[in-house]
Amino acid sequence: MTIATRPSILLLILSIGGWLGTAGLAEARQDAPDPLPSDPIFDALLGDGTIITGRIRSMAPDGQLALVDEEGRDHILPGEDLVKLTRSRSVPTQSVPDAPLVILPLGDQIRGQLDEADERDLALRSAVFGELTIPLEGILGFSVLPAPNPQAEAATAESLRDTTLASDRIFLVNGDARDVTFSALGESDVSYLDANRLQKLPKEMVQAVGLDPGLLQVPEVPDRSFDFLFTDASRLRLVDPTLQAGRLKGTTLFGVEIDAPIDRIATCYALNDRIVYLSGQEAAREVSVPYVGPARPVQSNRSVFGDPITVNGRHYVRGLGTQSRSLLAFPLQPSDQRFQARIALDDLAGPLGNVVFRVLVDGEERYASPPVTSGVDPIAVDVDVSGGQFLILATEFGQGGGIRDYAAWIDARLIRNLGDEEPPVAGN
Repeated sequence: MTIATRPSILLLILSIGGWLGTAGLAEARQDAPDPLPSDPIFDALLGDGTIITGRIRSMAPDGQLALVDEEGRDHILPGEDLVKLTRSRSVPTQSVPDAPLVILPLGDQIRGQLDEADERDLALRSAVFGELTIPLEGILGFSVLPAPNPQAEAATAESLRDTTLASDRIFLVNGDARDVTFSALGESDVSYLDANRLQKLPKEMVQAVGLDPGLLQVPEVPDRSFDFLFTDASRLRLVDPTLQAGRLKGTTLFGVEIDAPIDRIATCYALNDRIVYLSGQEAAREVSVPYVGPARPVQSNRSVFGDPITVNGRHYVRGLGTQSRSLLAFPLQPSDQRFQARIALDDLAGPLGNVVFRVLVDGEERYASPPVTSGVDPIAVDVDVSGGQFLILATEFGQGGGIRDYAAWIDARLIRNLGDEEPPVAGN
């Protein structure tokens, strides 16, 4: 078998159906004191691809930022232009779990020491947010003990997000699971009803508790919110957040007010109708033709093996995990202006992986990467898609065929100019 060349990629495209400024930056001096030298530095990514780096003086509920760059100049960034905030000097999230996780809908989770829970509420102490009380009807489940490693924690979290459960379920440390009715979490044990009989197990025997998804109250998602990731691996979507005097304040989707220091923020995604993440959209067509071995389907917000997308040890919560050779076609709307992503090989690929990424609009190539290998930092991609009907993302064989070509389209998204159009529903 030979390595495919560019003409064959065009034939494959035909085979799937023949589908062929600074964003209003303003500078202003303010009379407020300069941020402390210890304040974290953030990269603010705007819709046109511009990145402004500096310390955050303030953030308004609509996302408007007052940012101070290294030269002391103030930049006022309109909230409608903000796409993402990232710590400029990479701050990895907690690598070794030191406390249980509470798993909530829509990807949210909170790490903290669990004090107690009954049939109504769960109380915890978070190193980031302090003491919180969360209604049980807004929780998918919670771990009782810290996981021994990140991989085990990810597997537990995935089990707790299983919405096919028919009842509450207790997961034991020995690998067994029991369908029961959860009753309470105390200082030393977990209480539950089994065949209408009250039972108790020592906490050290229980890994996690999953709650009946039929009783879950999924919160309504507002048109605009902000997805915050924190350094302890907590993640919360906040409504109308504010940043002032080094503190983040906001309201969670489950109605609890939070207050956290700014230096515990790792990343913030602006979520609104202008920003559409492709991991939340259904592709119009998907084709996978591996070099050898099985065809692995594209995964949303996961690698092709279903693990968190990980590049150079850093986890990413949004993106598409693919394997060469694959094609994804997404329909475009008249309001779609730009496609943006960062491309890389997942750490699972190891030293043998080698991939070429291509972006096509109606069959016309708009971007082609050099061969990408493991260990390379993610490469930014920004492509004009205005006027197109279909966006095609191609993951192609690089040098060496398809050996461990496990690729990642990190934060793959469309930027829309809505104007006076009826806003579409944005993917997450």
